[in-house]
Amino acid sequence: MRRRYVIASIGLGVVLFVVISVLVARAVGVGDAQTAAITALVKAEASGDTQGVISLIEGCRQDAACRARAAIAAICSKTCPCGQQ
Repeated sequence: MRRRYVIASIGLGVVLFVVISVLVARAVGVGDAQTAAITALVKAEASGDTQGVISLIEGCRQDAACRARAAIAAICSKTCPCGQQ
């Protein structure tokens, strides 16, 4: 009876460890994806790639105001060092 309890406890511990490990790995993966997206956006702005900026922002193609802001951001970051105007 005691042996079954020990084996069941060990099995439960292993299952909990695997579940927690998967959840932590997923959380870390989401952070990496967001970092990569932000880095791509900043690089597109820095290089003055207006179309690249627009394509990286969700829904920006359909919004005229967003397209205008993206164009200004790309132009200013290319011509105005350190955001100074």
